[in-house]
Amino acid sequence: MKKLLFQFDTDTRPSVFDTVVAYDGGADHVIGHGGLTPENISGLVEGTIFTRAPKDKKNTAIFVGGSDMIAGLAGATPHPTPTPPPQAAAPARAAIEPPPSDPVQRAAYFLGRAKVGDPTAQFNIAVLYARGEGVPQDYAKAGTWFREAAVNGNVAAQFNLAVLHERGFGTAKDMSEALVWYRSAAERNHAAAQYNLALAFAEGRGTPVDFVAAARWYHRAAEQGLVPAMINFAILYEKGDGVARSSPDAFAWYRAAAERGDAAGERRAGELFQQFSESDRKRADALAGNVAASIRGPLPEGPVPPRPRGNAAGGPEPTLKAGGVGRPSDPPGQRS
Repeated sequence: MKKLLFQFDTDTRPSVFDTVVAYDGGADHVIGHGGLTPENISGLVEGTIFTRAPKDKKNTAIFVGGSDMIAGLAGATPHPTPTPPPQAAAPARAAIEPPPSDPVQRAAYFLGRAKVGDPTAQFNIAVLYARGEGVPQDYAKAGTWFREAAVNGNVAAQFNLAVLHERGFGTAKDMSEALVWYRSAAERNHAAAQYNLALAFAEGRGTPVDFVAAARWYHRAAEQGLVPAMINFAILYEKGDGVARSSPDAFAWYRAAAERGDAAGERRAGELFQQFSESDRKRADALAGNVAASIRGPLPEGPVPPRPRGNAAGGPEPTLKAGGVGRPSDPPGQRS
């Protein structure tokens, strides 16, 4: 009997990373479904559970992934058979206590929960080890807990684990391993991971130079509102690297960056606009409007982003920048 794994993903496209892991883990067939919500997943779960006889269910598995794990798990949890309400209300369940404010106690709180498999706690204790808050700074331990959280599907942990491998903090430098985790986080729409993956393709770090791939990942990060990605995507349009050369398209992305306060973007957009003919100005304005409409939202949270320096053609070098637990990170910096 074939071993089947059903890959249910809350993102539009099921993760390629998870598919490869599933096959490497021994599945004969992996069937992926994307764009799932609590409203549309239940029928798939029921079909998976009830099709085979009880003795054969060991050959069927469900994996829930994506950037919204709460929604996925809510939908993948079978609904219990309704029972009559009790005559008396059951006692209220005690709320989970918030983490202590004292740094040492806070670290102990997260460490305890991390050891029993809580991915969020694994991520948070990794951050505290990276920052040296409540525990001695230890990048090796940070990497251990980032990996645990990453394997358990925490996207920000995947990104941070990639940074540690790229920079060699707590582990040997390993760009190939960094790219595995950058790609995993990037496929789950982590904008900073998409940006760093694009940088790697643009300058051939750990992978052959591929400006087409760089353009694709810059574009995805830029559409999430990451200003440095807008600048680098515009540079590719100006040079014709990975995309058809187009000054109006470059102008559109420079202007998008300028509207978010980027001085370099504002300056270059103005220079290009002055060079355009009247017809090119109209086309550039129209493209800028389309670009503005395509940008979806703010930066994702993540406490340990790299800050690359340089541009798409000129050797950015990431450095580690620690942020706080649960607070938005600084975006990766970029200047030409």
